[in-house]
Amino acid sequence: MSFPQAEIVKIINDLEAILVVDEAYADFAEDTSIPLLFEADNLIVTRTFSKSYSLAGSRVGYAVSSPQIIEVLDNVREVYNLDRMSQAAAHAALSDKSYFEDCKEKILNERQKAHTFFTSLGWRTVESQANFIFTEPVTRGGKVGKEVAKSLFEYLESQNVFVRYFSNHRLTESKIRISIGTKDQMITLIQTIKNWLN
Repeated sequence: MSFPQAEIVKIINDLEAILVVDEAYADFAEDTSIPLLFEADNLIVTRTFSKSYSLAGSRVGYAVSSPQIIEVLDNVREVYNLDRMSQAAAHAALSDKSYFEDCKEKILNERQKAHTFFTSLGWRTVESQANFIFTEPVTRGGKVGKEVAKSLFEYLESQNVFVRYFSNHRLTESKIRISIGTKDQMITLIQTIKNWLN
């Protein structure tokens, strides 16, 4: 889920401080706050290579903002804040735009198929702007809740299909988070869910 741009503009205008917008999943989203930087001098947009560029663990990211804010950030950052291996990996990732676009398109297609599948089951599914889906499973008998989500999570795990289950908060305890995988992985996921339902 992402904030509508109009809401971000309102926050920027009402805020007497710097607003940081985390766009870790921006490559999978429809909107970006980058154009707002031309209108706002109190905005920082951050991005990472961990998600869409598959460089989790390399700690590569960046901030986009006004020259004044970037100057302040540059003065307080560590001198050697990015090792050579991470720099080389980021450079390689940026060098192959067609591969990146191909991977992104596949993820977006699989995400849409998964969303359609879950909603066809009557599962409340968040309209995703990321490389994962958050959904609330419902049994064939219409049962929903923490025990249902836990049951599905455990069944999937027993079948070597791994998803995330956040049982420690009332807003998430009845839901599971599914990262979008390859076409074959998503077919396996859907078939395994069908088996659980039966």
